[in-house]
Amino acid sequence: MRYSKTHCEEKEHYVGVFCSADDKISDRYKEEAWVLGKAISNEGYHLVTGGSCTGLMNAVINGFVFQKNQGKMKGIIPSVFKEYNVHHPQIVKKNLVWTDNLYQRLEIFQNTCDTLIVLPGGFGTLHELMDFLVARQFGITNKKIILLNLDCFWDYLLQQFKVMVVKNVLPQKHLDLLTIVTKVSECIKEIQMREQQNYGLNYRFWEK
Repeated sequence: MRYSKTHCEEKEHYVGVFCSADDKISDRYKEEAWVLGKAISNEGYHLVTGGSCTGLMNAVINGFVFQKNQGKMKGIIPSVFKEYNVHHPQIVKKNLVWTDNLYQRLEIFQNTCDTLIVLPGGFGTLHELMDFLVARQFGITNKKIILLNLDCFWDYLLQQFKVMVVKNVLPQKHLDLLTIVTKVSECIKEIQMREQQNYGLNYRFWEK
């Protein structure tokens, strides 16, 4: 579906993407990140990222602007990186948000994004994923969280989550708050069917 002003204004759907900003990451992941950015733009959604000009963040943004649509882009970056000039040049200055700390940054992501997609990444990406999952678990947000498990990248993490369920420290219903896909096309389908099952604190872990 090509972008139209009416379509985007009707939806005003912001897709947040968490991912690695490390340029050393595999080109295979960069290619898929580019395809994701292009697909988000093609659907008329808006894009929110960490705003970096490196790694998968760079690829997602480049894919988004490739469509030459008029979707909005926002970059939310910790101020500690301001002096290094790492922000992507395609994000206009007024849409760059410099935060005092990581907590403020994640709060802005939660308040801005309607859907969250997580690509391969390191500690930072994992921190972002867990922050959103706990917010879902506690009923603070009902935003859909999509984990794109490219080439089994997240398999060991998902295995650990299952161990937590088996050991009775994580309810299966809370693990089910995470949507797991393996293809970019599945991410878009999940956004389109974004009605939520909002268990959160409605399922109290201290009750049987």
